[in-house]
Amino acid sequence: MQPFLIANYAQAQPQLKFGAQAGVNFTNKKIIYIVSGAGSESVSTKMKQGFQLEGIVEIDEGKKFVSQIGLLISSQKCVIEKNNFEEFGYLKDATLSVTYLRLPVNFVLKKDLGSMTFLAFGGVYLGAAVGGKVEDEKIEFGKEKLMPRLDYGLNLGPGLQFGNLQASLEYSIGFWSNDVNSVTKVTFNNGFALNLRYLFGN
Repeated sequence: MQPFLIANYAQAQPQLKFGAQAGVNFTNKKIIYIVSGAGSESVSTKMKQGFQLEGIVEIDEGKKFVSQIGLLISSQKCVIEKNNFEEFGYLKDATLSVTYLRLPVNFVLKKDLGSMTFLAFGGVYLGAAVGGKVEDEKIEFGKEKLMPRLDYGLNLGPGLQFGNLQASLEYSIGFWSNDVNSVTKVTFNNGFALNLRYLFGN
């Protein structure tokens, strides 16, 4: 009886796998300026390539899906067109670069296809900007600055798994707002990423 109970207890415990991920991302921002009593105006940027690295814990509880919790560092870039951002005073297009530290939590549905496994995932993330610049000018983060430090949003996308190797296409959208001189800025942080992930263990 005792070996049987031990075996059942072991099967009931979540199975943990640790992994590492690297990828490239392409992000842009849409900023809506809202002035009380004067309507609104929107500004969009152009996508530019960045990169991201992540450490992951995968939790398998024996259900149809697994949970993945990560710690991600993401360098995100976009191009500000000179005609849109007069506040910077640039005579040419300028590159906006922001580095985020993020904590994503995703739920991953897995479907066995024989030689490979199809993945569909979705979840949320919470992040904080740890640095940024526009060209060579350092960005100051805060409630009344260009952008706040905190970032949060949604992740979703498909992927394929071959053994311990996973490849995924991820779409994310973040949202925040801040007030500068009685003008409300609502910013949407959009992007997608191509990721390769390796999970250690059986």
